[in-house]
Amino acid sequence: DRKSTRLKECTIRGLRRDPVLLVPATAADPTTTYAWNYEITLPKAGYRFCTVTLPETSLGDIQVGAQYVVAAVRAMAKASGRKVAVIGMSQGGLQPRWALRFWPDLRTKVSDEISLATPHHGTTIVNPLCAASCAASLWQMKPGSKFLTALNRGSETVPGPDWSTIFTRTDDVVTPEADPRPTSALRAARGVKLTSVAVQSICPADTATHVGLLPDAVASALVFDALGHAGPARPSRIGRAVCGQEFTPGLEAALGTKV
Repeated sequence: DRKSTRLKECTIRGLRRDPVLLVPATAADPTTTYAWNYEITLPKAGYRFCTVTLPETSLGDIQVGAQYVVAAVRAMAKASGRKVAVIGMSQGGLQPRWALRFWPDLRTKVSDEISLATPHHGTTIVNPLCAASCAASLWQMKPGSKFLTALNRGSETVPGPDWSTIFTRTDDVVTPEADPRPTSALRAARGVKLTSVAVQSICPADTATHVGLLPDAVASALVFDALGHAGPARPSRIGRAVCGQEFTPGLEAALGTKV
């Protein structure tokens, strides 16, 4: 069944905080994407998480992957009796957006939609990669693709969840991330609470790369700020002491050569 999911760590009723769904990046599974970062820090902060494994390691049609996210959110909400916070890395932020746009019932089941370094308006790195042929999801992440045109038509966000999109201006995969229109930044629709923030707006010297955003201390502080408060992440709540931390505290042993 294309809508079936593989959820890690079953959720149970009686949780004090909304469970978190982790959606993996392109050409990666949940373990590759999150085992060395948020799978460590979320439990330490008291959050139960699940992961969803997407078909073809997210190299197939993003619309199909979105169906897995739909099923995962529904299953987690039913099992926990709570809303679900969704974190997506890179392409992993597109499937939840598609799901929320075209499966309206999810809007009452998702508390936060948090995307990290997601090419919401495409990435120019795909152009040379797809000069001849490439995977379906890469075609869909080309700026101006039919998929992105449909996803961004009209309102880029929908009411219901709180939206936080976090990115780095020194991204080496998702480009461009420079003003005035970073590709990861979203525009809020009426009635939507949204924060689009570059880590450099808090710590100007931050040089996190694309993958480096996962263990980045500033990005992590924004993620947990969004999870821990009503509304999206608020940069004004992030203390500048975080600028002295390269990585999220507690991850040093797990990092190895990941970044």
